[in-house]
Amino acid sequence: MNRNYSIVFFVAIAFTFGTQQLEAQTQKDGQAVTSLSHNISPGPFSPFFTQATNSDGATVNYGAAGGLVGDLAAGAGDTTNVSGTITIVGNANAIANFNDGNGLPRGITLTYDLSFSISTTDGDLVTAGGNTGNGLGVGSLPFGTFDSGESIVFSAATVSNVAFTGTPEAGVTFTPGTVTGVGLSQFRSADFTEASEGAILDNGTDTIGFGVSTGTIASAVRMDNGFSAGNRFSAMLMDVPITLTNDGATGGFNLKGIEFTTLFDYEVVSPFDGVSVAVTNFSHNINPGPFSPFFTETTDSNNGTVYDFTDDNGLAGSIVSGTTDTTTVSGTIEIVGTATAAGDFLDGNQLPEGVTLSYDLSFTVSSPNGMLGTADGNTGNGIGIGPTQYEGIDAGEQLVFSAATISNVAFTGMPIDGSAFSPGNVTDVALDAFRAGNFNEANSGAVLSNGTDSVGFGLSTGSLASNVNMDNNFASTNRFPLMSMMVPTTLTADPGASFNLKGFELATTFTYDLGVVKGDVDLSGTVDFLDIGPFIMVLSTGGFQPEADVDCSTAVDFLDIGPFISILSAQ
Repeated sequence: MNRNYSIVFFVAIAFTFGTQQLEAQTQKDGQAVTSLSHNISPGPFSPFFTQATNSDGATVNYGAAGGLVGDLAAGAGDTTNVSGTITIVGNANAIANFNDGNGLPRGITLTYDLSFSISTTDGDLVTAGGNTGNGLGVGSLPFGTFDSGESIVFSAATVSNVAFTGTPEAGVTFTPGTVTGVGLSQFRSADFTEASEGAILDNGTDTIGFGVSTGTIASAVRMDNGFSAGNRFSAMLMDVPITLTNDGATGGFNLKGIEFTTLFDYEVVSPFDGVSVAVTNFSHNINPGPFSPFFTETTDSNNGTVYDFTDDNGLAGSIVSGTTDTTTVSGTIEIVGTATAAGDFLDGNQLPEGVTLSYDLSFTVSSPNGMLGTADGNTGNGIGIGPTQYEGIDAGEQLVFSAATISNVAFTGMPIDGSAFSPGNVTDVALDAFRAGNFNEANSGAVLSNGTDSVGFGLSTGSLASNVNMDNNFASTNRFPLMSMMVPTTLTADPGASFNLKGFELATTFTYDLGVVKGDVDLSGTVDFLDIGPFIMVLSTGGFQPEADVDCSTAVDFLDIGPFISILSAQ
């Protein structure tokens, strides 16, 4: 009887603790940008017009750009009403706080209807700059521009039908919030000359200056023929009308695109004390080395020397250059903890100093367009596609990364600051940067796609990121939102492209618990037979408690029974 009463007593404690965990809601704010361009090809799409007349007299019917479309036939009036649906796909992986990516958890999609008007008092709104694809101008005839003193006004925006759909990763409780604001954050222009032209964006209180113009919030902001993070200004919220005026002494320009920043909030509960992301670079280098994540052997074109490649940071390919269209990449990833901020370990690589994570990773890289070969004139320049050595990845050619396999996950060591630490698991491995020795962003493009989301490099656009660089190094500014390798991903060279893939960067998402003793379900500080009853209670009720998640799978289920018994019997 005493034993039974003891078990019931400790079950009550464990259940109460679990309830307290779930009540610890965390308010989160996020923001995501959506770029909308007026393009004749592909398309045609436009956030400004439904119809326009081309320079050859042909009528062009426009579809929605990124979900938004105007209601005006170009040159028929001084106001266009813009409306449609904005879609934001969550890509944040940092489960403890979702402070990476766009701040919306992966698995969640946010949609809302947006409407506003664009108007001018200086003439009709017209398609501009000599071709239908160059965007919005002001004038009495097609192909006018914003000239000195001319203005357009963005009305206050209306947001409606806000919806969060989907579910986040296992073990995370998500409560939808709302859209708290929508703002203008970047303009695209094909012919704005920063050295001699200027413009002012004004909401009646604050101003932003473009080109030669100054503003109270920002000055000398660029308007390039593309969207880039460097041209983004602090979002000017569309809760009041906003006016864009050409205040330059010379020249006129066309507005080819708009970027919107959406501000949103939600509540989230995570069962993890620590969820982190660490990156590892893999480059194909002849010196020092030779090392390669792609090949085991290749031949130098200059002197016939055969190079036997070894692992690059733990990963090596399985083919001799130019003999097949597929290489199996495998090896051991090792992440040495560098985080020293005790209590949350959110600095460094977010793994506590003193702890090392290792795991085995394998996947394939293949091409349907030819054999894989070392590329571009020297053995160190990486991977290309073709029947002979030293070829590049040319227009239309593809590399396919298979879904990855993760195994033998091991955490060794303990935090050097004495913090309690309980190992977790590797929950994802993702591509987050590419290295190329000869990718020209000004005239080349490529797209990485997993069939749902995409990332655009150089001239190319994607649903998650656009105009990303592939430089001859790994820089944090070249990182793109994580593209999980749990599904196949394809890198496709766009028309006009020819480049070699010299390296890639992988981001490892992993979990662990701080201040948690696995198996100590009664929270007594030790694992003993008194933990059996509380463990069974959590298991049978479908609840969650970190101490009961002995296999670190983010769920308490029958797979925890074996590890729990092992810990118990070892005491």
